[in-house]
Amino acid sequence: MMIVVVARDVGIQKFISSVLETVETGVVMLSALGELPEVLKTVPVNGILIDLITSTRSSLQEKQATNDLIQFYPSSRFKFVDNEVRMLGHGVTLEQFVSDCRLVEPRTIRKSERKIRYIALLLSANGDFAFSEKTVTINVSEEGCFVFTEIGRAHV
Repeated sequence: MMIVVVARDVGIQKFISSVLETVETGVVMLSALGELPEVLKTVPVNGILIDLITSTRSSLQEKQATNDLIQFYPSSRFKFVDNEVRMLGHGVTLEQFVSDCRLVEPRTIRKSERKIRYIALLLSANGDFAFSEKTVTINVSEEGCFVFTEIGRAHV
């Protein structure tokens, strides 16, 4: 289990790291939102915690670059007050957040950008194309493409 924590303050990082380690949770500490995309490409994580002050003081560019990515994971913002982590919204405690993260399979984000491309192609289960279907891609990337078919949708 791995959670990414974004907090500029080293003291907050150490406190949260020690709390998460007591519940057998791995931690990746970041000091800025701008570091998040690269980490999510390489480290499979279960959730993201973001310090409210760090988030507020982040640049507009950092916020825009990370906002969509954060939606793919359980995530929460927190405040550190009086040596206590206070989770914001939904009345969730840190322990409940960790419990929710355990239910999620750790994953990385796509390493390359998907580009919208409509490419006609024939889709067949074998090389002789005896039974094939005319299809079209919706988008493509270095790792694959999204193919729309009459039967349904397929990730290739």
